Amino acid sequence: MQTKLVTLHKELQRHAFIHAGKCEPMRVFAQPVQLSQLPEDTLMLARFLQGMQGKQRPADCSTMLEAFFDEEAVLWMLSLPNQYWFWKVAHDAVFYQAVNGAVGNHDVVSARSVRMAINCQRQGQSHRYDESEELCDLTNEEIGERIEHGICLIQLPHRRVKNWMFYADSPR
Repeated sequence: MQTKLVTLHKELQRHAFIHAGKCEPMRVFAQPVQLSQLPEDTLMLARFLQGMQGKQRPADCSTMLEAFFDEEAVLWMLSLPNQYWFWKVAHDAVFYQAVNGAVGNHDVVSARSVRMAINCQRQGQSHRYDESEELCDLTNEEIGERIEHGICLIQLPHRRVKNWMFYADSPR
C-alpha cells in the first residue's frame, strides 16, 4: 500500500506541476473548476488508480477526483476559483500528505492536506494584502498587484472579486 501511495503522490504531483504551468495565464480569472475540462491524461491516471484500488467502475469526470482525494478533499478542490489554483493546491497537498506520514487506509490525499496547502498559499501571500480590506477602497495599483498574484480575481464581464483562498471571510 505504501508503494502505491508514493507512486500516486509522485504522479499526481507531476501532473499538478505540468498543468499549473499550462493554466498559469488564466490564474487571474474566477472560473469554477469544471471536471470536464481537466486534462485527458489526468482522467487516464484516475482510471488506472481506481483499478488498483479495486473499484470496478471506470473513472469518468464525476468520479475522477476520488482516485486522488478523499471525499471531503474533493469538495475543497472543486471549490477552488480556477484550474490554476486547483493544480497549485493539488501539488502542495501531495507534499503535505507525504510530510504528515500518509499512513493507514488513506491511499488518497486527505482534506487536511488540502486545507494545509490552501493555508500555505494564504500565508505565503499575507505580506501583500490586508484580509480586512475592501476592494472598493483600493487604488488601481493596489488592485493590479493583488490580481497579479491571484489574491483578487477578474470575474467576467466586469467585476473584481476576492479570491476566497486569501480572505478568511470570503465564501468558498
